Amino acid sequence: MSDTGYFLMLSMSLALGLLAFIAMHSHRRARRDAFREDLFTMRDGLFDYMWLHGIPFSSPAYLQLRGLLNGAIRLTDDITLGGLVAAMVFESGGDEDEVDELRAAIDAIPDPADKEHFQGVYAQVETRALKYIFFEGIPGPFFRVIRLGAIRLAEEAERELRRRVEVELAEEFLRHGKPGGFAPAHAA
Repeated sequence: MSDTGYFLMLSMSLALGLLAFIAMHSHRRARRDAFREDLFTMRDGLFDYMWLHGIPFSSPAYLQLRGLLNGAIRLTDDITLGGLVAAMVFESGGDEDEVDELRAAIDAIPDPADKEHFQGVYAQVETRALKYIFFEGIPGPFFRVIRLGAIRLAEEAERELRRRVEVELAEEFLRHGKPGGFAPAHAA
């Protein structure tokens, strides 16, 4: 191949690499912004529900769930699959007290419809966070295939893993959603 051919191949490779980098970077931002928007919508919906149903904003379940949402919003840029795996490995057997407090506060809601709504919001946050981490972005197709295999082979193991991941995420979100909690410089 001539020097011109090598130069064209190199130029084309660099151009494609740059294009891929720009596409990945903009997709990452769009994916993050969509996740944040969903969390803001959930938080606003919870606020509206409290206001429409005359539930006091000092309710422990509301304060805990709002803290969960605020922590998720603050950690949006920092939530990664690697970080989650590291937290599960190095913080295994960790303190689930904050998650238990949130669940107990929701269980203590006297009105069944209100309790169901709060449980639904909690499930939405965790489901959306799992989707953001595992099924959006570049590794998404890989995890979809794994999930299909896991459903067929070990549904119970998948449920336990999901529970552990949900608890870990909820612990982090609650920890960072408290007033005065850790807030990265780029958090809202």
